[in-house]
Amino acid sequence: MKAKITVTALLAIALAIANASLWTALTSPAFAQEDGIGTQAPPPHHQPDPHCSGHIDYPHKSRHVSNTVNVVARTRCDIPVSIIQVTVILQKGSVCVLSSCLFWSNHGTPGVAVKSVAYLVSSNSAGRPCENGHYRGVGTHYVVGPQGVSETFTQSKRKITNC
Repeated sequence: MKAKITVTALLAIALAIANASLWTALTSPAFAQEDGIGTQAPPPHHQPDPHCSGHIDYPHKSRHVSNTVNVVARTRCDIPVSIIQVTVILQKGSVCVLSSCLFWSNHGTPGVAVKSVAYLVSSNSAGRPCENGHYRGVGTHYVVGPQGVSETFTQSKRKITNC
């Protein structure tokens, strides 16, 4: 199952890319203006590049919604960025030997969360029914900031035996 990106998300991404391009143009030395006595004015204050990381929890039996398996993914940046999008998918394994499974199928609905001008976004995916077995969570972390666009993937696996 593929996650859908909404028109609002696409417009927000396009706006962030346009803002990043404008920021680059405005902070370039060629744009600096004369201060009236023959020297260039100092460049405007440059915002530091953000440091962002993606994390995904282990799949687990839900403690707040009965009979479900849950997984949560989050992206955290040290300063606000233009856009953060997190997508998380919960999958159940089949034909497993020890902790390796030959096949993985989606178990539940993928979770998608998008925020603009943010430093933390989280999303979850929950599947029903909770059945003992091997599960994995797969997260996609997408960030648009002053340095451009970056995308990271995370994954976690766990055998659940307490359903």
